[in-house]
Amino acid sequence: MLLEFTVKNFRSIKEEQTLSLLASKGIKDSQQNIIEIELPGLKGERYLKGAGIYGPNASGKTNVLKALGMMKRIVTGYSARNPAERLPYQPFALNSTYKNLPTEFFVSFVHENIRYEYEFHHNAYKVVYESLSAYPKGARQNWFTREMKALEGRPDREGTTYKASTKFKISPEVRDMTRSNALLVSVGAFLNNEQLSKVYEWFESECVILPMMDPFDNVMNSIDIISHEGSLERNQIMNLLASSDLGILGAKVDTSGSKPPINIRFSVGNDSEDNLEFREPEKIPHVDFIHSAEDGSTCLIQLEEESSGTQALFEISGVLFDVLNNGKTLVIDEIDKSLHPVLSKEILKLFFSPEVNKKGAQLIFVSHNPLFLSGELLRRDQVWFVEKDVHGASHLYPLVDFSPRKAESLLSGYLSGRYGALPVLSDFFGADRDG
Repeated sequence: MLLEFTVKNFRSIKEEQTLSLLASKGIKDSQQNIIEIELPGLKGERYLKGAGIYGPNASGKTNVLKALGMMKRIVTGYSARNPAERLPYQPFALNSTYKNLPTEFFVSFVHENIRYEYEFHHNAYKVVYESLSAYPKGARQNWFTREMKALEGRPDREGTTYKASTKFKISPEVRDMTRSNALLVSVGAFLNNEQLSKVYEWFESECVILPMMDPFDNVMNSIDIISHEGSLERNQIMNLLASSDLGILGAKVDTSGSKPPINIRFSVGNDSEDNLEFREPEKIPHVDFIHSAEDGSTCLIQLEEESSGTQALFEISGVLFDVLNNGKTLVIDEIDKSLHPVLSKEILKLFFSPEVNKKGAQLIFVSHNPLFLSGELLRRDQVWFVEKDVHGASHLYPLVDFSPRKAESLLSGYLSGRYGALPVLSDFFGADRDG
């Protein structure tokens, strides 16, 4: 479960920006959107099943999700490194000072009922700071802090200093293998350190970020799930497709690989004609969906012949129910880009349904669709905005900063500009159209 994420000096994000999933104590409505969990040291606090981020194009809202994705990428993809290999580094480019400062990431999360706080700062060549704390019994245990700084008496040379708690067990081998451009958490997990492996596990399997995942793998995963007749996950996917007004009555999976190569437009996050995947048919399963014909009979339509919206929904369906059934955190950029707003809304409802979401799964999403702000779908503390200042820096802020009343129309308030984060448009034709 994600509690809080903070980033500084990444892409359009200059100063420190924080996304919090802590529920506001003054908001009592939509209790179904709350995760009821008693964490050691945080008695009385409650957490949100999701958050939506709004803002105009190029405001930087996607960069908030990309920052979390970059943090995950560095943790899970950079364990035993070549000392000359560069780290992915994308600092704020519109300020000469920040172009030479490290990017900073911080995340607070819960994994297997233990709260962790993990932070690291890095540039293209090294990790300059890394710290991990845990709260197994409520009190903070700073397991380690690792810092790269100038050596005493030798300001021209840098060295790594470690501070470790007696509660943290680390072998000299892990330290020795952690080069300056790698994370102690990553190397420790690679060498099977039990405590660091738990932190790594959360990034690898519990924090699911769709833009980072292979769309083809997602489709194959969904096909594999529905090939298992009678399984809970198959029933969930088929119920979702059947209830989404797509005309789908059922599905038939062919595992022989005898059909032509798959040609699917993977639509989540990118629905352009350039985003087609071609795969050879050998050993690749195919799925045909059953539809009702005019004469009352049924006919089969291959997945690659279905609409881009159907393909997009099927692509994410396997991931979607894995997250819901196992209490993970799902991050989706532009959830409504390839899905009809009604379908996107139904996905949100799944996360906020106590009957479906029994293990505290979370959904963090970016959207342009203001209709999510109407009705009682989102609580006031689940809405965030991003806008850029005159210097091109993105600012993330919550709706609750404006103290909206319970009966206030969030949709009207947003569209009227009360909360900011709307595009500022100039007249395309100029001030004098008759001139």
